[in-house]
Amino acid sequence: MSDSMSLSKVCWLSTVLPGYGQVYNKQYWKLPILYGTVGTGLALFINENRKFKPLKRAYDAYTDVSLSRTPELDALQTKMIRSNTRRQLYLGITIASYIYFIGDAAVNYSTNDVSNVKKATTLACIFPGAGRSTTEATGRCRSSSADSPR
Repeated sequence: MSDSMSLSKVCWLSTVLPGYGQVYNKQYWKLPILYGTVGTGLALFINENRKFKPLKRAYDAYTDVSLSRTPELDALQTKMIRSNTRRQLYLGITIASYIYFIGDAAVNYSTNDVSNVKKATTLACIFPGAGRSTTEATGRCRSSSADSPR
């Protein structure tokens, strides 16, 4: 791998090939964590999706016959809502961990010719607002409000 690869190229490749940024930055120990979190999240989502679909079909069949509220319908709807909530939670955690590792590749990018401002800008594209807090914490970049006269 070339040391002159741009930060944006590393991030884009890390998007397509999960873990590429960690391999590029020689942080191999993070790969099991990445694949463990993403794999577990996907497995939980797929499992919960298999439970949700029959509940949804049963709910649709029940409401096609009658729209009146019954204890059976309420119980079925409660199960369906809980299953859907878990399903969305698992998918959200999976996506968040995937995006986290893309940001991790940007933050730990080790080429010397990349300024902290460029890292913060790339990080802000991945996590809106994160670039500003990164530059404020290091004190290396002033915000535009600090540049204007008061």
